Amino acid sequence: MTSNPRSLVAALPALAALLLAGAASGQTQDGAAAQSLFDEGRALLDAGKADAACAKFEASLRLEPAVGSLLNVAACDERHGRLASAWARYRAAESLATARGDARAAVAAKGAASLGPRLGKVRVRAPKGVSVRRDGVVLDEALLGTEVPTDAGEHVFEASAPGKGPWRATMETKDGETTDLTVPELPPALDAPVTPPPVGDARGPAEGRPSSPIRTVGLGMVGVGVAGLVTWGVLGGLALAKHGEVGSRCRDVGGTPVCDAEGKELNDDAVDLANAATVALIAGGALVSAGGLLFFLSPSPSHRRASLVPQVGARATAHGAGLRAGWTF
Repeated sequence: MTSNPRSLVAALPALAALLLAGAASGQTQDGAAAQSLFDEGRALLDAGKADAACAKFEASLRLEPAVGSLLNVAACDERHGRLASAWARYRAAESLATARGDARAAVAAKGAASLGPRLGKVRVRAPKGVSVRRDGVVLDEALLGTEVPTDAGEHVFEASAPGKGPWRATMETKDGETTDLTVPELPPALDAPVTPPPVGDARGPAEGRPSSPIRTVGLGMVGVGVAGLVTWGVLGGLALAKHGEVGSRCRDVGGTPVCDAEGKELNDDAVDLANAATVALIAGGALVSAGGLLFFLSPSPSHRRASLVPQVGARATAHGAGLRAGWTF
């Protein structure tokens, strides 16, 4: 069976009309459902059931943005102490009402203005290339360094960057106050490859000469030392993060910081991490230094003495860690 091209062309306007009618029907149904939910919310509010009414208004707003639902949800947020959320709803209602020529734009503007001085704000600063999340939502890079209205309460901030370890901090914000949060330089990722610095001379193994055992030991010590320094960086970053969490758990009493139980635990963790970082720094630095000396001061393979044997050892006690290196003949 063949179709007539002219009949197909003639049918196109009808097909388009059907599609538009279907879309309009879906929008109308959503609008009707939103209106029904809004009316139920008003009835519940008149009956003194504010919490149930707020749930209806929020459901209505999810189906269709409307000035009335925005204003009522803003009032619900304000009632529950979510001032920044309420302020944002009032501003959205003002914009929508203004665009539609709705007189309620003045009501929305008044609501937003009344909340302005009471808003709590957070100003986040972070190194370039670092992505920051607040309560799981990515902060736009343009917001970094800007005071952003934020509901009072506890918020979780996370930072990440390619090749870097994660960072996380919990912060308590208050209405009417601006809180500053600075994300530190992120430590290298634990699984990042560590490449020892290239060392050698013009007549080394690259030309096929046999490698000195002493130089091999030196290179190995340098590699382990570099790993120790990377560990120091990671532990130091974790210690700084823990220390940053302590601040919100402590208060100054007569010049002496007094912390709650969680703050004391966080402080103890920060001290332990800092001590471990110090040990890693000392051991890593010592290994890099000793390994470098072994490599550069050892005789070339063609002149080394058969009786020359390197002696390297490490010692750890309850009071710290130490490194011993020397020669025997």
